This record gives sequence, structure tokens and C-alpha cells, in this order.
Amino acid sequence: MASILKRNLSRKQTFIATGAIFLTLAFIFPMMTCGCASRATAIKAKTKSQVRQIAMATELYYYDFQEFPRLENLNKMNANEKVYYSGQFKTHDGQLFSLKTDDDFDNFVSYENERIEAKVIVWTKYKDKIIKSWK
Repeated sequence: MASILKRNLSRKQTFIATGAIFLTLAFIFPMMTCGCASRATAIKAKTKSQVRQIAMATELYYYDFQEFPRLENLNKMNANEKVYYSGQFKTHDGQLFSLKTDDDFDNFVSYENERIEAKVIVWTKYKDKIIKSWK
């Protein structure tokens, strides 16, 4: 038994052992990196979905009740003297969303230097990129 442990490996056996280690690492390494990328892609897809759902829910509220959701504690009034929600809010998982409604009922909402044809726009930031409910 002692002679087996003290035996030196030949050059061929060393190359085979090294090759086996590299092959094992070649299979394991992509699995570790793909997991992170797919997780980030899933979070981005979830965020896009949330942005669209919030915008659609607000628009559907408008179509059902012919007005946007009201908040009585805001000081922002539109031409019809009604208070509508435009601002930021956080979801249960801490994601910060911004929502802006068409307060003057001209079917346009302004965002930075853009004028978007919509009743409601929603946006959020994910990894330094803005995810918008409009194109």
C-alpha cells in the first residue's frame, strides 16, 4: 500500500488528470455565470411587466369611472379642479415607480422633453436604465 502512495505519476497521467480538471471546470463555470444573468433578466422582465400593469390598471380605472384615481391630500389640481395621482410610489418589494396622468385631458403626457400620446405613463429605473410603459 505504501508503494502505491509514493509512486510518481508519469507525464501522460499528469496531462490526463489536468485535462479532466479543466473539463470539469469548463462545464461548471458557465452554469454559475448563466444563473446570475438569467436572474437579472427575470427581474428586468418582472419590472417591465409591473410597469405595464400599473399603467393599464390606471387607464382601466379611467375608462370605468371617467376620471383618474384621486388622492385628497395632494395639492396638485388640474383644469377641472380635481386632484389626481401623479408621483412616485414603492411596491412591496421596494421597487420605486413613477406615474404621471394626463391632467389637462388633451391625451398627451409630458416626460422630460418628450410629449407622449397617452393618458397614463409609468416608468422606473433598473440598473441605470429607464423602463417605460410607452415606446
